[in-house]
Amino acid sequence: MERNSWRLIGLLAIAAISLVGCATFGAGEPNQAVAGGRLLVAASAEPDRGNAPLKVQFEAEVYEGDEAVKPTFEWDFGDGSKKKRGQRVEHTFRKPGSYTVTVEVTDASGRRGRDELEITVEPLFGN
Repeated sequence: MERNSWRLIGLLAIAAISLVGCATFGAGEPNQAVAGGRLLVAASAEPDRGNAPLKVQFEAEVYEGDEAVKPTFEWDFGDGSKKKRGQRVEHTFRKPGSYTVTVEVTDASGRRGRDELEITVEPLFGN
């Protein structure tokens, strides 16, 4: 299983534990943490490593008790290129290196969340 798949499974487990905890400790009371809390964001990349130039498909999901209200997704690829918006985006890394890709999510009620991924771009053989 790929590293990003394990990361997604871990985030889902954390979200499930958080929801169970809210239901157990806040029984009968409004959940203030969800209304004003942070968004739990999970990003994935396919592939997350390869030879330059490397074309990567990115996707982000928001996990929480309430659905995010009109979320916006902004991606920073860590390579000096222009940021992109969208839940699913594509980006090509042209130079070898290790890049930290960040997605920031904001919803209409002002809640925010973010996640990071590492992308490794290797040189072509002979270059």
